[in-house]
Amino acid sequence: MNQERVSAKIGSIKLTADHVPQDDEKKTVLEGNVTMRSSSSLLLADKLVTDKQKAQVMATGNVSLETTESLLRAEKFIGDQNSESSSLSKVRFHFYSNNANGKAETLSLESDKTATLKELTFSTCPEGDNSWRFSAGELQLDQSSGRGEAWGMWLKVSDIPVFYFPYLNFPIDDQRKSGLIAPSMSNNSRNGIDLTLPIYWNIAPQADATFRPRYIQNRGEQLGVEFRYLNSVSENELALEWLDNDELVEQLIDLQPTLAAGDYGLDEERWAFSFHNKTRFNQNWTASVNASRVSDRDYFRDLGIGLIQSQLRNGHSQLLSEADITYQDDIWFVSLFTESVQSFVGDEPYRVLPSLVSSADYFDSERGLRWQFESDFSRFEHNDKSLTFGQRLNLLGSLSYPMQNSYSWLTPKASYQLTHYQQQLEISGEKDSLSRNLPIFSLDSGLFFDRQMSWGENGLVHHSLEPRLFYAYIPHEEQDSINVFDSRLPDFSFNQLWRENRFYGVDRVGDTDHLSIAITNRFVKSDTGEQLLAISLGRKLYFDDRRVALTSDSQVDQNDYSPWLLDVSYTASDTVELSGFIEWSDTNRGDSQVRGTNIARSRIKFEPIEDHIVNLSHRVRNNQGFENEEIDLSFAWPINDEWRLVGRWYNDLKNDRSSETLFGFEYESCCWAVSIVSHRYLDVRLDSTGNPLPFDIETGVGNEFNSGIQLQFVFKGLGNPGEKSVSKLLEKSIRGYRSRF
Repeated sequence: MNQERVSAKIGSIKLTADHVPQDDEKKTVLEGNVTMRSSSSLLLADKLVTDKQKAQVMATGNVSLETTESLLRAEKFIGDQNSESSSLSKVRFHFYSNNANGKAETLSLESDKTATLKELTFSTCPEGDNSWRFSAGELQLDQSSGRGEAWGMWLKVSDIPVFYFPYLNFPIDDQRKSGLIAPSMSNNSRNGIDLTLPIYWNIAPQADATFRPRYIQNRGEQLGVEFRYLNSVSENELALEWLDNDELVEQLIDLQPTLAAGDYGLDEERWAFSFHNKTRFNQNWTASVNASRVSDRDYFRDLGIGLIQSQLRNGHSQLLSEADITYQDDIWFVSLFTESVQSFVGDEPYRVLPSLVSSADYFDSERGLRWQFESDFSRFEHNDKSLTFGQRLNLLGSLSYPMQNSYSWLTPKASYQLTHYQQQLEISGEKDSLSRNLPIFSLDSGLFFDRQMSWGENGLVHHSLEPRLFYAYIPHEEQDSINVFDSRLPDFSFNQLWRENRFYGVDRVGDTDHLSIAITNRFVKSDTGEQLLAISLGRKLYFDDRRVALTSDSQVDQNDYSPWLLDVSYTASDTVELSGFIEWSDTNRGDSQVRGTNIARSRIKFEPIEDHIVNLSHRVRNNQGFENEEIDLSFAWPINDEWRLVGRWYNDLKNDRSSETLFGFEYESCCWAVSIVSHRYLDVRLDSTGNPLPFDIETGVGNEFNSGIQLQFVFKGLGNPGEKSVSKLLEKSIRGYRSRF
């Protein structure tokens, strides 16, 4: 007997063993701590026999085969060097890519990285953990395609059979492949059981599609289709949803026919459409299309957003469609665009068909002058033929002289705005030509007072006091004859302090002679630049009455002072953040707005440990005849490494009711995770003018609460968990929430 380790080589395979009882032209037998090593695998066994004529290897006794993808332990191993295939019997396996493990009667490995297992159990949980597992008569795993196929498969949870699948095709990694996506299910008081089973089609490397059959218990069957296409210069996405006969809408219209009245009233046939394109021709030229449309004003309320990646704005009351082609360089921006809005509340805005806008910004470093230019040529139309249509040309040029040093800045700016309108009443054909020419002057200035100081545990901080003054003058010019196509008067804010024109848009240029004053007190960590505390206080002082109103029946604030604005942001520690804003009037501002708080917002975020989040916010609004006060509490708090509680309570203090409540939990182990959330919220149905419908107890139509339960279940290691509807809801409801899976 040979007492020393012996080695041999067959082609590219190296063999070692304690001794070799047989070694001739036909066969080599190795025994005792046998190893067989190739460039991609390592085999260990008690005994190994090589058939040199057939180029086959058979190993027995404590067989272990390890590759870069897996570790296999078996009673017997047979390998074929010519075909680069192998088989094992009575095998236990572990695949590294997704932590899958289990056992099988036989396992065959092919050269194309395909594994076939017979009479097996399979799970991504650790060995001995039976939280969930599959058992099947046959399973094929293709590492190159990232897919698995199974026949006669049972899903067992804690050894209890739950589902049977005669055939199943599923992902084993994150590669794109045609097949089923994890379903989503919810149950609420309006829709009943809501089940979606998405199907993914990987058409080509640059194209794919998702089919989204959906069963809604109280409404019927809906089909959604999404198609995506990508090439070297553009991204394209088309989505369609269609519900042929909404059974619940049919009942509601029979009970209350006014629901079908007006623009975009309810209809039994419900559909949605969206198309999105982004194209970059080169560094300067781009184009885009964002088009969306739905059948009725309550589509998103009843059926959700789904596949429709829409341009919702103004609290989901408007759906924007737009297209543009744009040029941009270091100085110029030029864009030709068209815009249309589908409005679910009140009057629909004008369509822009089309608009050519441009702007330029150039700084002459030699003279210290900044030249700016804006232009706008737009054409406006509307579905309501009784309204004024028109074309608008607007030119705005400005010249400023910025002066700045280490402790101050001063920027005088002079502008001139020329605007010309061609207006027409579509019904009568009456035309009107109007022009408006206005000089605009502003002076922006500020100081920096700073020092280094010590602030407790924060160490050295940079403390700055930053007063700012902004003066603006625009003379009055009568503008009531100019139609309002796209202008509006925004809410008062700090941004409004530093604007010459109090209106947004071109159709109104507000006359003004005012001085904005503000001061900011700021503390910043010297070593990291992190802001610890910032307090800003400001208001406007008016030297003359304002006369330009948005419309002829709009009121103009004639007070000598604007409301006070106060904004506070404070990082109390690494775990606590506080912020607040208040708009406060020290004088009565008309019948609908009296002295006191107009708007107030405050928020506290507490996160003592990463992902341990509590948010508390309070909001007050009391202006223009509208009063409201709300408190909002939300949290995501892990109990331990596996369990996390989530919740939200949104309370209307004015009406003494909860507008929204949400509570649930998440459980996550190493191999599976589940989220379950109970959600109840106030769901308002509006009429064609945007007013809330009164609640009818008998019909259930009008202001009503919608409540339901959403469930999300994930088997880890089996690819993408699908639509993750619960995670999306929690991300929207809880500030700072981060999904674990």
